[in-house]
Amino acid sequence: MLKGGAVAISSIAARLVVSADGFGMTVARSHGVLAAHRRGIVTSTSVLGNAADVEQVARNLREAPGLGVGVLLTLVDGMPVTRPETVPSLVGTDGRFRARPQDVLLTWAKATLRLDDIEREFDAQVARCATSASPSTTEHAAHLGFLPVVAHAVENVARKHGIAGLRHDGRETDGGVGR
Repeated sequence: MLKGGAVAISSIAARLVVSADGFGMTVARSHGVLAAHRRGIVTSTSVLGNAADVEQVARNLREAPGLGVGVLLTLVDGMPVTRPETVPSLVGTDGRFRARPQDVLLTWAKATLRLDDIEREFDAQVARCATSASPSTTEHAAHLGFLPVVAHAVENVARKHGIAGLRHDGRETDGGVGR
């Protein structure tokens, strides 16, 4: 222990991880993540689970083999990866995810947000991301992981795919996968 209660950390034990979330959300965001990675700033990214152009995401990630990759699981905005009729509690009448996190929260508050729908969609998002890279972490978009049904689905899907890292609320844990 150092003066003032500070703890000495060996340079071998410490590693700063700088993550840029939402890879594949837009072309500009993906290019920005890659540029920051090439400059030594960004060390990992999370691919948007329902990114529109998964082939372009894969091509971009091949340009950066040293970039750590996770999957950003989403229930907000855009199309689900699964057929909309297989996840009815997650989509509106137009077959798209709800536009805002508040809308998902309202669905949960009405007790109509279904665990099996969330797991089915998250499983499809992870599997789709795995065609571009081997995700080492999962996290959830729009801070919906505080909902027990969402947290449970994230953990179940991560366990199924052997993904040990779960990121939520700014913290990374092993999510109980090693239990």
